[in-house]
Amino acid sequence: MFKIGDFAVIAQVPASQLRYYDDIGLFKPSHIDPQNGYRYYAIEQLTDLNRIIALKNLGLSLDDVRHMLANHIANTDIRHLLETKKAEIERRLEEDKARLRQVEVRLNLLEQGIVPSTQPVIVKPVGALRYLALKRVSLDQERFVAEFTHIYDAIHEIDIPDRSYCTCIAHNAGYEPDGLHWELGFYVGTSAPENLAISEQICLQRTDLPAADHMASIMHVGSLASGGMAYAALSQWIAFHEYRICGPFREIFLVANAPLDVTASWVMEVQVPINIEIT
Repeated sequence: MFKIGDFAVIAQVPASQLRYYDDIGLFKPSHIDPQNGYRYYAIEQLTDLNRIIALKNLGLSLDDVRHMLANHIANTDIRHLLETKKAEIERRLEEDKARLRQVEVRLNLLEQGIVPSTQPVIVKPVGALRYLALKRVSLDQERFVAEFTHIYDAIHEIDIPDRSYCTCIAHNAGYEPDGLHWELGFYVGTSAPENLAISEQICLQRTDLPAADHMASIMHVGSLASGGMAYAALSQWIAFHEYRICGPFREIFLVANAPLDVTASWVMEVQVPINIEIT
């Protein structure tokens, strides 16, 4: 038998919490000394206390916990509930981390302004390319990051003849009411199939990208989370020369990693077709 203070240390809960659970009849001590009122707990009670704390951590009220215990909920059921809660928390953490990365990028842009990139902007002709990719529409940044990560990891190791680097194409400039239209895949040779099923959810479709006489290009070395700096520098250069963007941006991942880690170091080429005729 353990005094309440010792049992609190063993269970890693405040002694005041044990007293409260006793007062409301949720978790009673094994023995109360009739002379001094001291509470004593048996080590066998630790399992019951852990069940209570586990259910409470699921967001249940103490009344709900009492009801579930009265119905003798099995440990396997509690485990399933905890695993579901764990998956939900992990998903929210990933979404929060994605939001944090975007906030950090915006803070850098606010603090530094549009800083000239150390990488030069190059204008070059790019011929028509055959592209094997999956199209998606993401309603917000968090969903885009989650979907991009899932698809990237699935296609990164695909081995087909004449495949080139993974490339992402954004078909609209921002998150319009119907979402961001984008696709992720890789350039392929003429022998590539019309479509390629990777899984039940992912089937790449072959399309032909038009040639561009003037493709503005800038290299980005760093994390994907900081890739917005390359976009800012490229856009500033285009605005300075009074050129006009006439097609979607392309991100070509020259040195990448899998599984995807947006905080790791990447080498990425950002491209966009431009019209160099000044009106």
